[in-house]
Amino acid sequence: IYTNQVWLSKFCYAERKNERTHYETMFRELGFEIANPTNLIEQEPFFEGAGDALFAGDTLIGGYGFRSDPAVYQLPFFQQFE
Repeated sequence: IYTNQVWLSKFCYAERKNERTHYETMFRELGFEIANPTNLIEQEPFFEGAGDALFAGDTLIGGYGFRSDPAVYQLPFFQQFE
């Protein structure tokens, strides 16, 4: 979450994939802008969520490995934090 924008997880593992629609609904109902709506994620790299990207002041520290693809940090939403 950054200001009023939310970058939703694209879960890698089948056990969690259905969670995304629930999060998208909740954040929309709370008035957030979804930066990566479900209908646009087909080619999006995996990104498991908040545990893999955390703010330290104004700096976003992004992790990657078996949960998240480092390519996600090259997408426009994340480029605003360079």
